[in-house]
Amino acid sequence: MFENSKTYIIAMNTNRFNLNENGLAQKFKFRYQNRFISIPVEQISHLEGDCNYTLVYTKTNRKFVTAYTLKNFENILDKQKFVRVHKSHIVNLNCIEQIDLQKYSGEIKLNCGRHLEVSRRKLKNLTDKIDKYNIKPM
Repeated sequence: MFENSKTYIIAMNTNRFNLNENGLAQKFKFRYQNRFISIPVEQISHLEGDCNYTLVYTKTNRKFVTAYTLKNFENILDKQKFVRVHKSHIVNLNCIEQIDLQKYSGEIKLNCGRHLEVSRRKLKNLTDKIDKYNIKPM
């Protein structure tokens, strides 16, 4: 999991969430080595859960590992912009390039080129959000 040189490991007690008045995240502040890195939520393409860790991927293909669960992120991310498509994935709806819907599952292609599985239980929620917020894959 940590073999990629572009992976930044973030300690749990150094995470900072910049929340707006609705309790939704606007920026994530991470301490990395001897400095703080601030990432606007709009720059996040998707999040991947791995046990009690979450890998945060940005649009610039940077990857951060944090000791928060996907459930923690799901509670503070804007539900109009992010959707949980699998027990292991949360996706920024603006980063979806293509959706391949099957009868009982699906697959999405992100504009970074990554393919993610959509579970059958999350499929309806994904299609409802795309219809409700009038999002068109690129």
